[in-house]
Amino acid sequence: MKKLTILAILLTFVLAACGAASKPVPELTQSMSSESIAGATLTVTYPDGWFAEDQTNANITITNTQSLLTSGAEGIRRGQIMLFIGLIDSNGLSESIPVLSPRNIVARFSQLLSNGQASDDDFEELTINGHETVIAKLESDTGGEGATLIVMEIDGNYVMISAMTKANEVESYQELVRAIVATISLDG
Repeated sequence: MKKLTILAILLTFVLAACGAASKPVPELTQSMSSESIAGATLTVTYPDGWFAEDQTNANITITNTQSLLTSGAEGIRRGQIMLFIGLIDSNGLSESIPVLSPRNIVARFSQLLSNGQASDDDFEELTINGHETVIAKLESDTGGEGATLIVMEIDGNYVMISAMTKANEVESYQELVRAIVATISLDG
């Protein structure tokens, strides 16, 4: 019995050190909206006690620590997360991505961000609130940062979400990131 207890304690420490345990999803109670030049309004809901900033033209930054709003993603430390949410100008993408779709957009941006080609296994395709959505998890070659890159199609428009964390914490934030993504709406 004592060996089993010690094994359970060790397993708990190993999982915590790996960041494998999922962070609890707090209640999403605050909202932020940003209007695009074309008049579309992007809205997202996020946890109480978090910080958000309208970056104008349907771009929003959300983070769990206020200091990240000024320091940016380069300053991410353990336990911090920063989300960039924005409406993509699909006219500017059509030259580099001949057939626009969430999958093709995620593939192109993940290729640019990771300096290589992501494999089909790196993508998860799903539907969130009736919207075609593709998710890819990326790791930076330098600095130990990680990201979850998401593209959601809403009524022919594309919203990109990039959730930046430490690389070993990407998985632990997945439920929370998906909960926030599920609140995104685009009107107009």
